[in-house]
Amino acid sequence: EVKRKAMDIARKENDVLTLVDSSAGNGCPVIASVNDSDSVIAVTEPTLSALSDLNSGLTIVNLFGIH
Repeated sequence: EVKRKAMDIARKENDVLTLVDSSAGNGCPVIASVNDSDSVIAVTEPTLSALSDLNSGLTIVNLFGIH
């Protein structure tokens, strides 16, 4: 809901960039965050568990065909 409102405002304002933050992993919040996105910037911390979450999230990104 918050993302949808932000996107509506961005369209009205003719904004070309909207940043959406997401949790780690591949759960529903990640899917909702990347859905309808043109691009993704993935940021993580340098730990093995964070790398695992990053890989999971990027799997979702790739399934959506986002670059």
